[in-house]
Amino acid sequence: MKTSEYSINTTVWVKLNAIGRAMWKQHHALTGKKAPDLTADDEGWTQFKLYKLMQVFGPGCFQGADLPFSVNIRFENNE
Repeated sequence: MKTSEYSINTTVWVKLNAIGRAMWKQHHALTGKKAPDLTADDEGWTQFKLYKLMQVFGPGCFQGADLPFSVNIRFENNE
């Protein structure tokens, strides 16, 4: 079996949808702070640290859920 290791500090990219953008705002509203603006590249990919992706969007990722982003995740490759 081939495996890969990634640090939770690894940079990842996802394509957020309306649910994901709402979760981002809701997560920050709980702290009483305005959510930082999200910037997507020309293809719609938004960059996060893996730990932040899990912290903010993890509760919305379960079987049968309307996911907050597309099912593909890009991982930074530092080879």
